[in-house]
Amino acid sequence: MFKERLTKLRKNTKLTQGELAKKLGIPRTTYSNYENGNRQPDYETLSKIAEFFDVSTDYLIGAKPKNNNNLLGDEYGTITDEEREKLIEHLRYLRWVAEQDKQNNKN
Repeated sequence: MFKERLTKLRKNTKLTQGELAKKLGIPRTTYSNYENGNRQPDYETLSKIAEFFDVSTDYLIGAKPKNNNNLLGDEYGTITDEEREKLIEHLRYLRWVAEQDKQNNKN
């Protein structure tokens, strides 16, 4: 789902892979591998992509919204809602990377 959404967002902005890669500060070949599904971005790059397109990282990786009120438990009750959302977003990213690795290992 990531590669499809990334390609669609780029094409909607009428940028080439090279132009977008330059704006993101990454090699064109690396960016091309993202769109081809041969590679996944690290969290920092995923965040840059999300910021550039003004979308969430959850949207990019295809995460479905869920009620996560109890996801972190009472132990983390003292964190702010913003911190909780960032943690949840990062956990979803890590789960997505693991799923991508499983798919790539099957091929």
